[in-house]
Amino acid sequence: MQNNIPERLLPFNLDLIFRHRLGRNLLLLFLGLAVIPMAVVSVISYQTAYQRIEQDVRLNIRIAAELKSSQIQAFFDDWMAAAQMQNREAATGDVYRIVSQMLEAPIATDPGPGYQVYLLDADRTLIAGTTGGQDPKNMATVDTAQAQLWQKRQAEGMGDSPMPDPFVYAGPSGHPVMGTHTPIRLGDIPYALILEIDMAAAFGAIHRLRLVIFSVVILAVAGVIAVSAVMVRRIIEPIHDLSQRLSAAATDQSDHGRQVTEKDELGQLAQAVDAVLHHTKMVEEQFDTQSQFIAGLSRLHRLIGGEHKLGELCLNALEFLSETLDLCQAD
Repeated sequence: MQNNIPERLLPFNLDLIFRHRLGRNLLLLFLGLAVIPMAVVSVISYQTAYQRIEQDVRLNIRIAAELKSSQIQAFFDDWMAAAQMQNREAATGDVYRIVSQMLEAPIATDPGPGYQVYLLDADRTLIAGTTGGQDPKNMATVDTAQAQLWQKRQAEGMGDSPMPDPFVYAGPSGHPVMGTHTPIRLGDIPYALILEIDMAAAFGAIHRLRLVIFSVVILAVAGVIAVSAVMVRRIIEPIHDLSQRLSAAATDQSDHGRQVTEKDELGQLAQAVDAVLHHTKMVEEQFDTQSQFIAGLSRLHRLIGGEHKLGELCLNALEFLSETLDLCQAD
């Protein structure tokens, strides 16, 4: 009994559970029934949220690129019309300076944090805007998948085609970005307006959601383990005590198990077994008493049977009573 005291005092002691195969199987069953659906729901929720955010980011990129390209193209058209009316050539230096200011201006439809927009010519040279730390004054060449796609479409005579769907690629700074490009013309000179957004900044919300889901799953698993441990112990303890009582009864040992207090079916079964064991013990005691009584009667019959003198008969009777009633110890 002393070995069982710590197990009774600690409700979350898993030693009693893991020591029995039934306890281990029940605990794994409860964990599987609770954790697997929860994990599936969490993964589906995360994927659904990720796809929704990705669709919103793609849509915002397209809308922002269209708005910004419309503004730049309208400015180019007005600039060229004014130059033609004044019979002069358009000063591209002034144009690029104004376009850079327009690119730095906020977009009415904000595509999200971490976006950048810049202008390239047919040779993928940075004309206006900033990207990857490059300044247009350096006349740097932008070598990204988006810029190469623009150059390829321009070489194939598809430079004025509608903008492609936004896709993910390595940006000028080497970080993953999602972007697209739209064609713009200054007279006969083709340009590409590229708008891209940093993936880490665009999907920061989904990364935080993933952390929240992971934390909730960890806490839920801990709660499921605690609840499952309590439930399994409520099942295992009556069975464990019942096994100990039956083992003690089978080896003729005294049973000093705990009093059964459970009100469920297992508790009722343990109480019924206790009643059977108690009744069996009483029957055994009654049988021992009857056996001793019958043995005493047989011995008394042998002592007083036959022909005896009165004194000898009394002496035999007193000797029998002395042994049976233990009168010698009473004296």
